Amino acid sequence: MYLIGDYIRHNREKMGISQRELAEGICTEVTLSRIENNKQAPKRTMFMKIIKKLALPPSLYPVFMNEREVELYRMQHEINQHLIHERHDDIKDLLEDMKRKSRGEVIFEQYVAYVHAVLLMKSNPKEALKALKRAVKISVKDLNPKSIPRQVLTQDEMGMFKTWLFVMNVSGSEIQPLKYFTALWTTLRTKWWHIKKFPDCILKLHICYQNGWDRMAE
Repeated sequence: MYLIGDYIRHNREKMGISQRELAEGICTEVTLSRIENNKQAPKRTMFMKIIKKLALPPSLYPVFMNEREVELYRMQHEINQHLIHERHDDIKDLLEDMKRKSRGEVIFEQYVAYVHAVLLMKSNPKEALKALKRAVKISVKDLNPKSIPRQVLTQDEMGMFKTWLFVMNVSGSEIQPLKYFTALWTTLRTKWWHIKKFPDCILKLHICYQNGWDRMAE
């Protein structure tokens, strides 16, 4: 049996990353140290972000949520259903409501920013490109391609990067998407090597890397 802090520390060390690397985009290094030493319990949203960075199953955390978190997850599910069925007109008011209710919750704030960018992709790719960059930067502060392989990205962040690079490519951006794509592929090989089954977004990155940008939209 693990205490929650011991569990996080054990898996961080197993993955071979520092407290600074794990804490980046989530909390301060001091906060993570307190959590790992069982002196502070993480909020559910913070724990979920840590677990995603460590590529661990979130189901291990007890499912205790406050009323606000339940509502935000319900809204996220509803928005996802509208996106799947391309009912974009039904999203706008819901997204504004979620934006208001998610203040201070980084995971949900990033989700709202990402969906806002996705809604712009067909009508205004260049604005979507800017919006996607803002969404990614909520948790990934350094977007220099040379710095990306040194960072620990979650599968959600990898998925946002994939969308950003696709829009970057089709919008004719002057930025070279291949530089970022190569950096992500390096991250995949160095940080996710221990995962037996890669998440879908990472498999798609692999396909794109092997077959070129024409497969990026799939």
